[in-house]
Amino acid sequence: MGEKIYTIELLYQGKYESWNFEDPVIRNEVYNKAREKFREYTVAEEDDQVDDLAIAQLSASSLRIKEDGDVAQRVPYEWFDGRIFRELLSFINEEYNRVK
Repeated sequence: MGEKIYTIELLYQGKYESWNFEDPVIRNEVYNKAREKFREYTVAEEDDQVDDLAIAQLSASSLRIKEDGDVAQRVPYEWFDGRIFRELLSFINEEYNRVK
């Protein structure tokens, strides 16, 4: 049958945080809630002037490991102004603790 892994991941200046979910619906709710709450801090991916060290990347990963060892992964992500990393991290921690 294979294995399915659903996570939210937050990256910023070499810092990496992740949260595992058993249910992709709950994971999506937390991810979308964070995206909406911090929407005003979104950074456009098309902006060539963006310094990688100035962004926080929020992603929702769906990983499926098939029985034959093949891996299928889907990772939507969004970039945010890195100055809100701590607030974003705190918000996701609170939401994760609320739903788990």
